[in-house]
Amino acid sequence: MKHYRWKRFCCRLFLRRSPRNAAVFGFGWLLLAETLPAGIFFFAALPLLGSIPWEWLLVNGAAVGLTVWGYGAAVFGYACSGMARRCFRKVGWYREGAGVMGIFYRLGMLVAAPCLFRQERRAAALFCAVGGVLLSFFYFALLGMLPVNSCPVWYATLAGSLLFTGSLICFRDGRRFRPTALLPLLIFFLYVGGLHFQEVRLDREIREAWAEISSLAGYPADVESFRRREAEGIPLSDPVLDGLIRTSPQQELARLHQAAPEARTGELERFRRAHPDYLRALAAFLELEPQRVRHVREGDLLASVRIPELNAFRDAARYLCVEMAAAGTEREKVLKCNDDLRRIRAWCRKDAFLLAKLVGMAVESMRLEALCFPLAAGTLTDDDLIRLPGQGEEWSSALAEAVADEATGFLDCCTYVRSAAEPGQVSKQFRFPLLLRRCFPLEYSIWVRRDFLFGLKFLGRQLNLYRSMPSFTTGNGRYQMACFDDAEALRNKYLLSGMLLPGLDGIHRKQAWIENHKLLTDTAFAIERFRRKYGTLPETLETLVPEFLESPPLSRMDALPVRYERDESSYTLTAFGPPGKNAETFSVRLSVSVGDGIN
Repeated sequence: MKHYRWKRFCCRLFLRRSPRNAAVFGFGWLLLAETLPAGIFFFAALPLLGSIPWEWLLVNGAAVGLTVWGYGAAVFGYACSGMARRCFRKVGWYREGAGVMGIFYRLGMLVAAPCLFRQERRAAALFCAVGGVLLSFFYFALLGMLPVNSCPVWYATLAGSLLFTGSLICFRDGRRFRPTALLPLLIFFLYVGGLHFQEVRLDREIREAWAEISSLAGYPADVESFRRREAEGIPLSDPVLDGLIRTSPQQELARLHQAAPEARTGELERFRRAHPDYLRALAAFLELEPQRVRHVREGDLLASVRIPELNAFRDAARYLCVEMAAAGTEREKVLKCNDDLRRIRAWCRKDAFLLAKLVGMAVESMRLEALCFPLAAGTLTDDDLIRLPGQGEEWSSALAEAVADEATGFLDCCTYVRSAAEPGQVSKQFRFPLLLRRCFPLEYSIWVRRDFLFGLKFLGRQLNLYRSMPSFTTGNGRYQMACFDDAEALRNKYLLSGMLLPGLDGIHRKQAWIENHKLLTDTAFAIERFRRKYGTLPETLETLVPEFLESPPLSRMDALPVRYERDESSYTLTAFGPPGKNAETFSVRLSVSVGDGIN
C-alpha cells in the first residue's frame, strides 16, 4: 500500500498520466525558471526590499530558480518520454533519449514535432518546429552569435513559446486537456507584460526628465545637438591653437609660477630667452576671439574626447600672472596682463565640459591673486580700484551649461552601455553588463533605465539650483540640497550613476570658493581706497560700509563674516571653508603688506 501511494503521488506530481498536460505544465515552469532569478536579482533592489544584501538575493534567487527549473525539467522530461513511448514504441533509443529534452527544453521540438507528425498533425508539427527554432535563438544570443538590440531574444522567446505551447496542446494522448496546466505559462506572460509596462513607464519619465533638463539649460541637451554646436568651434588643428599647445613648456611654467617673489624677475627673463617660440604662439593666440573648441574623439563616446587645450590655457595663465607680478609698478602692462587673463578665462567659459569651467576657475583664481601685487605696490589708480572689481564672471550660468554638458555625456554613456552588443566593442569594465544584457535583456534594459532616470533627476536638481536658487544661497546650503545620495545609489545598484555622478555636487562648494576669491580681492580694493583717502587701514570691515562697500563682506561658503586681521602695515583677509576634511581645501586667505607686496 505504501508503494502504491508513493507511485500515485509521483504520478500526480509529474502528471505522468497525460504527456500533453505534463509537457505544457513543465514547459511553463522551465520558462518561469529563467525569469525568477533575474527578477529577484534585478528588482529586489526596489526601495521596499533595498535593505536586503545583494549577495543574499543572488544566492536565494539562484536557489529558487534551480528548484523551479529542476521540477520543470523533470515534468517536461517525463512528458517527452511519454510522448515518444506512445508514438515510437519500436524505436527504443528514441524513446529512452527523449527524456533528455527536459534539460534542453528549447530543443523539445526534436521530440514533439516527430510525434505530432506521426499522429498526422502536420500543421501542429510545423508550428512546433518554427517555435523551437525561435526558442533556440536564446542560445545563439548567449554565445554571441547574434546581435542583441531591442530585446529580440525575448520577442523570439514569446513567439516561440506561443507556437510551441499551441502545438503541444494539439497532441493526442486520450486524456482531457486541463487548463490549469497553463498556469505557469500565464505567470510567465504576466511577468513579461509587467516588464514591458515598466519599460514604457520609465521611458515616459525619462523623456519628461530630459525635457526638463533641456528647458533649464535653454537649448537641446541631446548628443546630436552637442556635436553640432561643437562642430561650429575652432578645430584643435588650427595653426594658432595647435602652436600654443605644442610649444607650451608645462614643467618650466609650473616652476616659474612657483618661484619666490624676489627671484621672479630673473626667472622670467631666463624663460623668455629659452622659449621665444612659445611667446610668439601665445601672442598670436591672444589675438584670437574667444570661442568654442572643436575636439577630436578617439571613440564613439563623448567621454573619449581629447582636451589638450585646457593645459595650454592654464599654462598661459601662469605665465601672464608671473608677468603681471613682475611688472609691479608698470600700470599699462598690469592692465594688459589682466585683460589677457580675462580673455583666457573667456576661452574656458566657452569651451565644453565641466573640466573647462574648473580650469576657468583656476585661471580666475590666479588672476585675482596676481592683481594683489600691483594693488600692494600702489600701481593702480582710483579709477582702476573701482573698475576692476566689476570684471568677474557669472559662474552660476557657466556651471549650469557645464552640468547640461555632463548630462549629455551621461546620456551618451548610458546609451553606449545599453546598445553595445559585441565583446570587442566594449572595454573590460563593461563585459559583465554585456553578459547580463545577453541573458536577461528586458530586466537589464529596465535596470539601466532606472539607473539613467536616477542620474537625470540628480542632474536636473543641479541645474534647477543654478537657474532658480536665489543668489544669496550659500555654497554649503546648495551642496546640502544637491548632495548625491550614495546610499540610494548603492541600495538600488545604480552602477553608472554611482561611477559618473557623485563628484558633481562638489561644484557648488567650488563655486563658493572662487566667489570668495573675488570677494576678498574686492574687499582688498575697498581697503586700499580707504587707506588712500584716510591714510590708515580700517579698524574693522564695517568701517568700509557704506562708502566703499554696500554691506560687510560675508563668506559665500557659509554666510559668516570674513575674518580681518591687521597691524600697522599689513592685513589678512580669510574666508573659511566648510567644516570637516575639506576645510583647508576651500578656505581662501589673502595677506597684503601695504607698499611691500604680497606674502
